[in-house]
Amino acid sequence: DFTTKNPHADFQQVREIAETEGTRVAASLNNRVIYLADIGMIAPLLGLLGTVFGIIHSFGALGSDIGSARYVALSRGISEALVNTAAGLAIGIPAMMFYAFFRGKAQKLISELEAASTHVLALISLQYGKRVERTPVLIEEEL
Repeated sequence: DFTTKNPHADFQQVREIAETEGTRVAASLNNRVIYLADIGMIAPLLGLLGTVFGIIHSFGALGSDIGSARYVALSRGISEALVNTAAGLAIGIPAMMFYAFFRGKAQKLISELEAASTHVLALISLQYGKRVERTPVLIEEEL
């Protein structure tokens, strides 16, 4: 698009625009995927926080003097801890798997875009090279 709107731009300008646009697209792709990594890292920590609260409830039940109901309260606290641990892992593990999958897809797409832009820049370079080579020939013929 830049070369069609700016037909008199030199090759270095075209190359800089292509590199800048490539960097922008790569950053955009990576930014769309990074949220999965954030979820994958935060979810187990939230599960661990819930585990700590469950263990606190369990120790609170051990310290209370409520007779046989103490074991019920103790088991509820342990259950709360295990449910929170499982929930954190159930969210975190798939999020990290999807992150790895989509990061690979994004990197593959970025590599393909880099290869395509290198090819297009090579074609443009040849086109600019032909323009430069033709100019002296035309000048020599005019003499």
